[in-house]
Amino acid sequence: MTYQHIEWGKTRHGTPSGFDRHQTLQETPCDPCKAGKAAYDARYAQREETKARKKILARARQMALEDLRRAHPQEYGNLLLAAQAEMGVAYNA
Repeated sequence: MTYQHIEWGKTRHGTPSGFDRHQTLQETPCDPCKAGKAAYDARYAQREETKARKKILARARQMALEDLRRAHPQEYGNLLLAAQAEMGVAYNA
């Protein structure tokens, strides 16, 4: 996907940097800037390094969660039940 580049003032509309500038100025990003940021994010997410890094980070989070569950089983159980109730599901294995 390509994005439309519109030059206007110091904000490069239609680009990820234009989106960031809107955020910095505490403005709602314009549609071209939203589209430019979305296109950039989609391309970034498809990179093999990004996919591999996400997989490694997910495994690290899972390992940390397992360690916490073993170290604090009662607190983990309470948190799990609260999260399930918040999501409207009840599952006890």
